[in-house]
Amino acid sequence: FILGGVTHKLIFSSPIPVWLVRGESWNKKILVSLDLGETGLRLVDYVSFIFSNHKEAKITFFHVFYPFLDLKHFEGDIEKLVELTENEEYKEFFTKIKRIIIENGMPVEKINFKFKRSFLGPAGEIIREAKKGNYTTVVVGKRGKGKMKEIFLGSVSQKIISYFEDRTVWVVN
Repeated sequence: FILGGVTHKLIFSSPIPVWLVRGESWNKKILVSLDLGETGLRLVDYVSFIFSNHKEAKITFFHVFYPFLDLKHFEGDIEKLVELTENEEYKEFFTKIKRIIIENGMPVEKINFKFKRSFLGPAGEIIREAKKGNYTTVVVGKRGKGKMKEIFLGSVSQKIISYFEDRTVWVVN
């Protein structure tokens, strides 16, 4: 799926999140691509706020990391994530996430976290996880971390948007 110029400009220039609604059904399973930085915190805030009163939503925050980082494969809730994290910087970040979720009124037990180690990079793993887990909504940040982030849509978000024709994709600034 190739984005047209108008769609690309709308996504790039919009100061508010853009939802590209595709597919025929919604199964209440949401996969959120989690960046361990400010974009990640904004995604947590946005998604936990939007779904704070939605009793049936099943949300997974998914982070893909390269093997040389000080992270381990993980799947579970935020309480367990904070408890098991040894790196103080990560622990502080995950504690912020927990606080945001609670402040938004979202029950922490409704949210799952999944971290996966990969040499392939995040876009392919996010696509694979969305298909494997049958998520019908995928949430990504608008821009990446590279030098050109102010000019272009991030490469991960661009790949996710272009790949999925049968799922809804939210692009959050």
